[in-house]
Amino acid sequence: MKDVKVINDDGYEFLFSPLGAALVYIRKDKLYFTRTAFFEKDFRLRRCFYGKTIGRSANRIRGNQVQIGDKIAYLDANEGDNVLHGGNDGLSNKYFNLRTVYNNDNIQIVFYFLSKDGESGYPGNLNVIITYTIQQKGIHLDVKYEAESDEDTLCNFTNHTYFTLGEKNIDNLFLQIDADRYLDVDKDMIASEIKPVTAVMDFRSIKRIGKDIDDEKINHDRLKGYDYFYYFNNLDINRCNVLLRNSEYQLLIYTDFEGVQIYTSNFPEPYPLLPEVKDNFRDSIAIEPSDNHLDL
Repeated sequence: MKDVKVINDDGYEFLFSPLGAALVYIRKDKLYFTRTAFFEKDFRLRRCFYGKTIGRSANRIRGNQVQIGDKIAYLDANEGDNVLHGGNDGLSNKYFNLRTVYNNDNIQIVFYFLSKDGESGYPGNLNVIITYTIQQKGIHLDVKYEAESDEDTLCNFTNHTYFTLGEKNIDNLFLQIDADRYLDVDKDMIASEIKPVTAVMDFRSIKRIGKDIDDEKINHDRLKGYDYFYYFNNLDINRCNVLLRNSEYQLLIYTDFEGVQIYTSNFPEPYPLLPEVKDNFRDSIAIEPSDNHLDL
């Protein structure tokens, strides 16, 4: 299955991959609005999440046991004893079928996948449909997730695109999140407690991302910047709950998920074909709308 490239009437280019039902990049001319892997080989690494769909369950789960109804599911631990982004064999590492639909005012890339009962330890045969809709005018992208299982299961998707808005790092990026609360984490980066935002964590008014990023609050143990889940104040898909901007562009995010994970690319990731390249520390920001329940 080949990658699919879409260029709308205003010249914005979107590249999609069947691996992980991924949005590989958004660009216009030579300007990239998202971060991408250097090489196809890097993009296909199991721990590489560039633009991919995360599932069956986004974020981290303590241990590898989850109670679903009256059953215990034993999941695929891939971060010590814990589970990150669905395990080693999660949706980000699956090849989806896809079709492209051209309409009068938009283009749709529709991905399909059947996650079989027991895959990565999750119960139930889960039929997944992910639809990306690109408007022909402007730069408007809609992502719709649909899933149906024949058993009770755990299902919580997100997209893991790293946004740059054309910047080489996050120094000139400003962020706003309509959230009074965030989900604090323990030393293993596992959800621990819902807390009100403090000055360092507060993005209710637009703020340069780097303003507080070196504060000791978020630089200890495994934390080297922002890697937190924020709970939105208003669950209204018609309301912009996340805004990212620089001096030229702005990204507005509308979602009916309950919150968003913010990750500021806190660890340089070496590239297998260019092992000397490690300059991607805090070069972009992953904005991952999803649900995140504390009891996990």
